[in-house]
Amino acid sequence: MNKNILIALIVIVVLAGGFVLVRNSSKTQPIADTNTQVQTSKAPSAMEKSPSKESEVMSQKEDTVTLSADGFSPATIIVKKGDKVVWLNKSGDTATVDSDNHPTHLLYPPLNQGAFQDGEKHELVFDKAGKYTYHEHFHPSRRGTVVVE
Repeated sequence: MNKNILIALIVIVVLAGGFVLVRNSSKTQPIADTNTQVQTSKAPSAMEKSPSKESEVMSQKEDTVTLSADGFSPATIIVKKGDKVVWLNKSGDTATVDSDNHPTHLLYPPLNQGAFQDGEKHELVFDKAGKYTYHEHFHPSRRGTVVVE
């Protein structure tokens, strides 16, 4: 009997820790958004001096990933550096988009934007090339990947 109580307490502590991480990650959202905006917004004089930056900003594309009860679609998306990815929640429930690994979400913290309701969206501009894996915290089997070229 004591073994069952101990297991139940461990499960409760792990779930509570995950909840705290999700709630804390939503508090860091403005910082991530502000940094992203600063990195993609240049003063006119800087844009005039660097035509490649100007064309990069002007060609910013927006790609949408839809979250349904079946998971993220498309599960893998390939974008260019500077493109915006929008996650649209059509799951019928509160959801998250969180960086791997579950439950710590430490591989790419800007992805940790907290919970969002059905019909709402999260968006993020990717300014560095790489492969970014993520999941839905409340249903970790729902997984996705953003590949930035």
